[in-house]
Amino acid sequence: MNPAMILTWITGLILAYLLGQFSSDVAIWFLVKFVLVILLTVFHMYLGRYLKAFEADNNEKTQNFFRVVNEVPTLLLIGIVIMVVVQPF
Repeated sequence: MNPAMILTWITGLILAYLLGQFSSDVAIWFLVKFVLVILLTVFHMYLGRYLKAFEADNNEKTQNFFRVVNEVPTLLLIGIVIMVVVQPF
């Protein structure tokens, strides 16, 4: 996952630059989408900590915790897709 995430970040930033999304009159929908993508990346890193705990068989969280946490990326991705397709702002 990490190599794909890094490649996506690099190509996404290049595309945003080429399309002029980093100019002074950037659309608010792009900023909202960008923040959601940053949150998704931070969440990915946060889950890396739990992966290491699973590998060490040292997990203190319950099954219900991970069932709820499993929905966070879905909600973030729904928000990202809405910002790209609908561009509500």
